[in-house]
Amino acid sequence: MSVETAGYAYWQNKPRFQLSADVDSQYVMYIIEKGACWYHFNNHEGVAKANDVLVVPPYTNFQRKMLLTMTFHFVRLTSDTDIPHSMIGNHHYSTSRFTENCSMLKKTNFSFHPRAQIVRNHIVNDFMITKIMTYFQPAPKNIRHRNQTITAAINLMHQDLTLSISKIASQVGLNAAYFSKTFKKVTGESPISFYTKIKLKKVQSLLITTDLSLTEIADTTGFNDSFYLSRVFSRYLNCSPSEFRKNHII
Repeated sequence: MSVETAGYAYWQNKPRFQLSADVDSQYVMYIIEKGACWYHFNNHEGVAKANDVLVVPPYTNFQRKMLLTMTFHFVRLTSDTDIPHSMIGNHHYSTSRFTENCSMLKKTNFSFHPRAQIVRNHIVNDFMITKIMTYFQPAPKNIRHRNQTITAAINLMHQDLTLSISKIASQVGLNAAYFSKTFKKVTGESPISFYTKIKLKKVQSLLITTDLSLTEIADTTGFNDSFYLSRVFSRYLNCSPSEFRKNHII
């Protein structure tokens, strides 16, 4: 996947959006340095604030409302393939790298020099890659969490790929709603997303190391059927299971 910028603007202390809703023909990225806004599109809704990067897909009714005066970078994106589903929505960056990227990006404002375009392309790809890299280590077995209950839940996820979230919650002594809230607070993502990534790591391994059919792999890894597995796999990895298996034959 290669992402390039097709438009860029830097807004300082913007008190409100001119439009409460908009539809863009390209992917749009909001990189927020200060302030906050409410947003809603598709199944995504929440508040984006400082150090957040919000990615909105094309031809989507994007509703928004400024909650606090914002300073942000607005970037239109083009890509040679669809941007992975996992990158759509709001993502928080807590490292100094976010600040450094914003500092470099704002220096290219109003510049049409080819080098400015190179810098912008590099920075948006850096945001993408930084987030995508978290996928490759979704749930290290020895990770130290502040909450021992969540640690126990993660161990269950690794040990049995066929459990439901409610069953996991029950086994660690919590109701499903409180478990989901606590899990996200501790790990930064929902238990469904976290568990799905663990399952997909196993799916990738089975696709490469065995001749099992997709139906057999779905049964082994806790997916309802091969069609559902294929849909989830494609959404997270941006290719089908058959394409993945074919591309990794050695």
